[in-house]
Amino acid sequence: MPKRRGEASKFRGTPLGVWITAFSLVAVAGTSAYAAGFSLEDDTAVIVGSEGTIYSLDLTSGVATAGATLSGDTPADTSGVEADPTTDTLYLIDTTPALISATPADGTGTYIEDDYTNLEVLDGIARTDDGVMYLSHIPAGQATAHISTLNLSNGLYTSSQEIDI
Repeated sequence: MPKRRGEASKFRGTPLGVWITAFSLVAVAGTSAYAAGFSLEDDTAVIVGSEGTIYSLDLTSGVATAGATLSGDTPADTSGVEADPTTDTLYLIDTTPALISATPADGTGTYIEDDYTNLEVLDGIARTDDGVMYLSHIPAGQATAHISTLNLSNGLYTSSQEIDI
């Protein structure tokens, strides 16, 4: 029987939409949330899901791949993530506030600084190509945002500059 205009394609009596849905479920099921970790590369970004899974995001294809799950010292509520491919380390800031390093290979997190005052607001972290790490934050007792150079060995920030956002 010939197909009418506007009618969905069928394969042996099964609508095409069912085949696409079945294929999609198989593709998603094949991506385990408990996959092994990964090493950082310059052409990937990193996302940390609300459940603590570390995802590698290929910037060329847009494909996200699940890696290890954070363990050890882990952020309560992540407000920023930055990756350093030269050391294969993730840096996370959270709202408690704290600065944490984690390895993408196994997800193990370690506090660098967890003794910021509760009045400190950490809201962004970024690494430049030359390896300098910056923190965007509102220092305790102040009402304006700042960008500061961040020392990753002890969590202290210096060279703070007030910014308008």
